Amino acid sequence: MIKGVNRKLGQRIIDMFGDEAIDILNNNPEKLLQVKGIGKKNLEKIIASWRAESEKRSVIVFFHKWGITVNMANKIFKKIPDPQLPYKL
Repeated sequence: MIKGVNRKLGQRIIDMFGDEAIDILNNNPEKLLQVKGIGKKNLEKIIASWRAESEKRSVIVFFHKWGITVNMANKIFKKIPDPQLPYKL
């Protein structure tokens, strides 16, 4: 979930940008201002939430390669936020 985006607003984003929505969130989030219901204040909330969740998404992808479910990856993330941590120590 992205803070500041409910189901209806999420659908508007997808309707407007389609497959490019993820790329826009990552590289040019200001384009979201074109979507009805997104103002500057809400955009800041969306950007902050998207960036905060990006680390979590990368952990889920990392563990998925090993057959670990999203649910289990979330549990691991809560215990060890950085999956590379054991290797850094």
